Amino acid sequence: MGVKGYEKVIEGADAILPFKPGELIDSLFLDIGVRRGLNKGTKYGMRLVMGGIQVLEDFAKQGNIVKKLLATSSVPDGINLCKGLGFKEIPTAPGSTRHHFELDLETSDNPLLKEYQQIIKQHKTKK
Repeated sequence: MGVKGYEKVIEGADAILPFKPGELIDSLFLDIGVRRGLNKGTKYGMRLVMGGIQVLEDFAKQGNIVKKLLATSSVPDGINLCKGLGFKEIPTAPGSTRHHFELDLETSDNPLLKEYQQIIKQHKTKK
């Protein structure tokens, strides 16, 4: 997805489609934030990430396969989290203070996504 396509999605409500069970989801924004200075911030952040993965697995079990996750961040912790999870940084619009990332869920080698990928394979063999 190019800069213009990404900006259109994050800025235009008309680019957001209604959720319909059984349909392919091309891109999904997963917004996670943990307040800075929180004593157990890393623990809470990981809990949020794992909860997001559980949502993806639940979607897949219903036949809603998500192709890509999209993320943005302007803070070092968020940028490092995206990179650590295997997201690839994509170009941003000139003057933007936020970094944009995407993760291809089907081809990612992140071990946290193995169960999700297995559900997708099972779903495809049932068709």
